[in-house]
Amino acid sequence: MANEEKNQELSQTRNEVSPEIDNEKNKEKIEENQSIDEANESEQVVKDSKETKYTSALLSFSFFSSIIYLILFVLFFGLALPWGLVLLIFLGPSLICFLIATILTRIGMNNGNKGLLYASSGIYLISAFCAGDPDWYLFQIAPFVFAVLVLVGTLMAKEEKR
Repeated sequence: MANEEKNQELSQTRNEVSPEIDNEKNKEKIEENQSIDEANESEQVVKDSKETKYTSALLSFSFFSSIIYLILFVLFFGLALPWGLVLLIFLGPSLICFLIATILTRIGMNNGNKGLLYASSGIYLISAFCAGDPDWYLFQIAPFVFAVLVLVGTLMAKEEKR
C-alpha cells in the first residue's frame, strides 16, 4: 500500500509540474510552426498572384457578339410562334453547342486556359455541323465565323498576369 500511495503522489506531482514544462515546450513549438506557416503563406501569395488571363480583342468581340447572336436568334424565332418554334427545335443541338462554346470561351479567357479556348473553337465547328441540312448554309455561317474568330483570337492572345 505504501508503494501505491507513493506512486499516486509522484504521478500527481508529475501532472502538476509537467503542464508548465509542456506549456513552455508547446509555446515554443507553436511559435516555430507559426513562423513556418507565415513563410509558407507569403510564398503561396506570390505563387497565387501569378494568375494568367488571356486578352485579345478578337476573343472579346467573339464572346460578346455570340451572346448577342444567341439572344437575337432565340428572340426572333421565338416570336414567330408556330414555325419559329419548329425551327428552334430543329436547330436545338446547334444552339446548345453554340451556347456551350460561348461559355467555354469566357471561362478560357478568365482562367487563362488555352485548352478551353481551342475546345471552344472546336465546339463552334460542331455547332456548324449540327445546324441541320447542308442546304441551310445560312445557319452554318455564324458558327464557322465564330470558330475562326476564337481560333485566331487564341493564337493572338497575350498573357496578362495579375
